[in-house]
Amino acid sequence: MIRGAIDNVHPDKIGGWIYSEQGSLKGKRVLAFVAGQCVGAGEVGLFRQDLADAGMDEGFVGFNFDISLPNRDALPSVIVSLENSDLFLKQGNSVVVDAVAAYGASAPSGSADAPAAGHSPASIDWMLSTGWLSKADADFLKYVASVGFFTRSLRRGKTEIIPAEAEAERLFSIYSTRATKVTTRTINLSELAAKRGELLAELEVPFVAISSASGIVRVAEGSNQADYARGSENLAELPANKCSLDMLIFLDLRTEFVCEGGRAARLFVVSAA
Repeated sequence: MIRGAIDNVHPDKIGGWIYSEQGSLKGKRVLAFVAGQCVGAGEVGLFRQDLADAGMDEGFVGFNFDISLPNRDALPSVIVSLENSDLFLKQGNSVVVDAVAAYGASAPSGSADAPAAGHSPASIDWMLSTGWLSKADADFLKYVASVGFFTRSLRRGKTEIIPAEAEAERLFSIYSTRATKVTTRTINLSELAAKRGELLAELEVPFVAISSASGIVRVAEGSNQADYARGSENLAELPANKCSLDMLIFLDLRTEFVCEGGRAARLFVVSAA
């Protein structure tokens, strides 16, 4: 179990503590985010007598580091993440939450540049009926919203293969209802679940497109929904979706999933501006 708190936030500095019952976090990196943008980083390890008295890692659980905020109005929305973890510290009661909750709390709202928060089935059907969407693209929007997972073949005819990056960019643009540029990252697919929290804090759109010559993705379909009972399924027993270079896999990072294999997989993402 991990516990922690953000004790103070100023326009140029943030302080608090974080403790794990599973082992010392001393020397581990912590990152501060506002609306998906990293605004500072530091390390766990400052001595706190009050926490030493409470038996927490001999008291070396504090952090205090510089941050750079766009304005004072952003102070209440600063969150802190333990690097390579799905867990975040929020302000208020300093509750430790997972990456799914943190994404919802930190995602920008009310902005003309904010991405579309999915599309309702009725709006998708209307766009399909008016010719704005093809059947395949309508299925993409429906499955990403309701299931959190979608596969798209890159084959066109018997010999042609559509470039993965171009197709990812096209579908991200449909989702966001505006021209959208993707960036490419290389990752060992088996590490994706561990990096989910870090990615969600950086991305404008909460899903990625995966292109890999090998590897398996197992997804609890529908686990991106608020009413899903998280932890209710054995991920290792879920169907295996095999990766290949002639297919894109779109994965909502808010789902419960596990990946296997897939060295040097490419991720196409839409990073926050």
